[in-house]
Amino acid sequence: MFNINILFRSAQHLSNICWAFAKLGYKADGLFKVVAADHKRIVRSGDVQHLCNISWAFAKAGHRADVLFEAVAGQHRRITESSNVQELSNITWAFATAGHKAETLFESVADQHGLIVISGNVQELSNLLWAFATAGYNASVFFEAVAASSAVHERYLRDGNEQEVSE
Repeated sequence: MFNINILFRSAQHLSNICWAFAKLGYKADGLFKVVAADHKRIVRSGDVQHLCNISWAFAKAGHRADVLFEAVAGQHRRITESSNVQELSNITWAFATAGHKAETLFESVADQHGLIVISGNVQELSNLLWAFATAGYNASVFFEAVAASSAVHERYLRDGNEQEVSE
């Protein structure tokens, strides 16, 4: 079993550790269980990027951790107020992939449609749209903003490719 006191120097360290295990496909159930159990400290001390990365890692690793995802979703205002589009894309992808319903988080992200339409690249937009559709969250204002944006259309024509749009 992992000793959280040895591993946990900061939420950033845990974020990096979880991300590395998930990225390389290592099954580290003991590590993920210990991290999930420490969700209160992680949410309290971690910044938004760490919360996004840890959520991504759990989803990528296929490790179910409802208590962790609930704690992260409870930070929806903090997440949407200080995230960039990539972080919003990553966290919605993580929640959709994990199958964790978090309507308040998705609603808060959808409310950021202005930022997303102006600054999101094709990959981020496609991941966000995929996450909303996969999660079954009908955010008509968000979808309409993307569909109506000439800036999004221009970015797609300039930067998009079939792989980015389908992911």
